[in-house]
Amino acid sequence: MRKINAHVKKVGFVYIWKDKKRKRYYIGSHLGSEKDGYICGSTWMFNTFSKRPFDFKRRILKRIKTGKKDLLEEEQKWLNLIKDDELGRKYYNLKRNAIGFKDYENHSEKTKEKQKQAALKQWAEGRGILPPNFKKIKDLKLEKLKKEMV
Repeated sequence: MRKINAHVKKVGFVYIWKDKKRKRYYIGSHLGSEKDGYICGSTWMFNTFSKRPFDFKRRILKRIKTGKKDLLEEEQKWLNLIKDDELGRKYYNLKRNAIGFKDYENHSEKTKEKQKQAALKQWAEGRGILPPNFKKIKDLKLEKLKKEMV
């Protein structure tokens, strides 16, 4: 059994993606590294990004080192700036809620693998299979992001 250090705070960030082709944005947050490959929590935004990753640019709005509560509060501040008529139009965001995320880091490796397999199955059943070049696209985008952050 893994021991969890409750006093250890996780580092995260609030970000905005810009779709340069459609002039549309997405605001979100992530508890983790800026270089871990995380894209976003929106299916619509992620699917669009997967088709044309080089049309997107991510900017870090704020880095948070005091834990997920503060991270969600900061994300909410940014989401509150979006006007009602911009949701789903100027933004990929459909709601103005920082709903958070599950306590994923506390799950066992077995649970994480089950979740991953379930997500892949759901993707294949509901939205078709992942494009054959998906990994290549993701790797190229990550490489580009890493170069921009140096």
